[in-house]
Amino acid sequence: MVKQAMTVNVEQDVLEQFRALVAKIYGGNKGTLGKAISESMLLWMNKQTNNYEKGARALMRKGAHLGGFTYSKRDELYD
Repeated sequence: MVKQAMTVNVEQDVLEQFRALVAKIYGGNKGTLGKAISESMLLWMNKQTNNYEKGARALMRKGAHLGGFTYSKRDELYD
C-alpha cells in the first residue's frame, strides 16, 4: 500500500491526548501515529457511509408522493 504525507491542523489538546493513547496502545515505535490515524479515518468513513445508507433506506421506505392520479387503463392518459 502506498503511503502519502498529509499536513493537518488539529487542536493541541486533542493531538496530545491522541498521541498519548497511541503510545499506550501501539507503543512508541515509528509509524504508529500514522497507523492510528489511518485506522481512525477508515472508521470515520465507514460511519459516514453507514449513516448515508441508513438515510437513503429510510427515504426509500417512506416512498415519494408522485401526484395521486390513478388510472385503470392506459387510454385514460390521453384525450
